Amino acid sequence: MASLSIASSSVQPGSDAVIVRGRAGSGAAGAIVAGNVVVESTKRVTVADGNSTDLDEVLGIAVNNAAKNQPVAVQTSGHITLGKAAGGATTAVVGAVEAMDANANGAMGPYADILLAGGQKLELVGVMETSTRLKMTIIGSTIILA
Repeated sequence: MASLSIASSSVQPGSDAVIVRGRAGSGAAGAIVAGNVVVESTKRVTVADGNSTDLDEVLGIAVNNAAKNQPVAVQTSGHITLGKAAGGATTAVVGAVEAMDANANGAMGPYADILLAGGQKLELVGVMETSTRLKMTIIGSTIILA
């Protein structure tokens, strides 16, 4: 299973984006990179951990970089352009349902791969409409895949 390779400089909210604002914090370093899947935990926005068994559900995708305790904007719905990191090995497949990925904190990958791998929390993020544009539809759950 491969996580999507996202260029943080390419992350752009669509015209229909719904944005919420918060403060980066908690986690090992607290830093958030645009394109990270994030959760809200103890009134702070943190990078999502697909291996975690906590009950925090996905809040959305960060649209700016933020150091610990700095302001962060998070898109919770609508369209978002993700781009692809230079030299990145993984390009999104049109029509793929994307979910939080346990391969790397803050990452997302194809739901089908995540379902097959098992052992992580199921959190759907959206559907790829093009190889770089995601229609966000957050579906949170506390289900741990077997």
